[in-house]
Amino acid sequence: MKKSVLIVDDHELFAGGLKIILDSHPEFSFLGHFKNGKELVDFLENGTTVDLLILDLQMPLMDGMQVLPFMR
Repeated sequence: MKKSVLIVDDHELFAGGLKIILDSHPEFSFLGHFKNGKELVDFLENGTTVDLLILDLQMPLMDGMQVLPFMR
């Protein structure tokens, strides 16, 4: 069973590199990339679950530490 992965990082180059790495491993299913924690929280409100979250700590609007209370 594939593990679902989200990347939350405001640096496009870094997130793009991670996506390339994840795409090369068939055990991962890349769900998407968000540029800040607010986008992630909005996405997760619909009940979507994620197996692996790659989360930047310093981002605009809502940083990684502010996101943690919203994780289930």
